[in-house]
Amino acid sequence: KGKVITQKTSELAAGLTVYHAGTAQGKEPGELVTNGGRVLVVSAKQTSLEAAIKQAYEELDAGKVGFEGAHFRRDIGKRALRGPVRLAVLGSTRGTDLQYVIDA
Repeated sequence: KGKVITQKTSELAAGLTVYHAGTAQGKEPGELVTNGGRVLVVSAKQTSLEAAIKQAYEELDAGKVGFEGAHFRRDIGKRALRGPVRLAVLGSTRGTDLQYVIDA
């Protein structure tokens, strides 16, 4: 807890999104620090799953997002490259609009 998070927003590639989970405001204005648990999720939007995986890890490896002692799993998404992809569709009686999920 309390490690300063680096997020060079102006240098992040187009289509890259950083989601914060275990983060908190630091002591300095605009500073974000770790607050325990799973801290960050980095998501890339590309024309293929393989390209998205590659881009997300390249941004992490370049130090554009992270913090001291950060560990990022290297297996996320790779299983989907090896086999069939399963898609689930949610039905609802309340007319839930899932367009925001499709567009993500």
